[in-house]
Amino acid sequence: MKIKIRIVYLIKISTVSIIAILTFGNAQTKEFIPFIIEDQYKREYTEDAWQDSILILFGSDSKGSKYSSIWSKTIYDSLQSVSPDYPVKRVGLADLRGVPFLLKGFIRGQFNDNSKKIILMDWDGEFAKTYSFVENESNILIFGINRHLAYQTSVKEIENIKLREMLSILEKLVNINNHL
Repeated sequence: MKIKIRIVYLIKISTVSIIAILTFGNAQTKEFIPFIIEDQYKREYTEDAWQDSILILFGSDSKGSKYSSIWSKTIYDSLQSVSPDYPVKRVGLADLRGVPFLLKGFIRGQFNDNSKKIILMDWDGEFAKTYSFVENESNILIFGINRHLAYQTSVKEIENIKLREMLSILEKLVNINNHL
């Protein structure tokens, strides 16, 4: 009887250890990483940009970029219908790792010529690696004003459940900021 109890106890400890290793091994960064990065117009940004706003980062590779545009517009329209004064900034991020050096100028020129739309050019894939971006999808990260990661997901077509989740998170972040 004592032998069975010890074996079960050892199995439980091993299971917990394996779960802990898997959880910590896949843990993502919860803070905004330090960076210096240019947008499509070679304007330089750092992690201190947009300090006064909640930040929604839409990161994607070339195949996921169409979803980023759809989600960015949908979230913007939803926020405008609730309150146009939300301190929220939407920023695009292009995961361009693997683009040959000689093609960088050509690729940069392929981005929309709308100066109000910011697209950060991540040539090294630092954001994609740090936040475990999913290929061929839009990776949405929501950071509070304190630059703590409040929400992360990857999406394709509009999903009402995820949209409601994001809007709920944004509303909470706005309410927290209004009480500071």
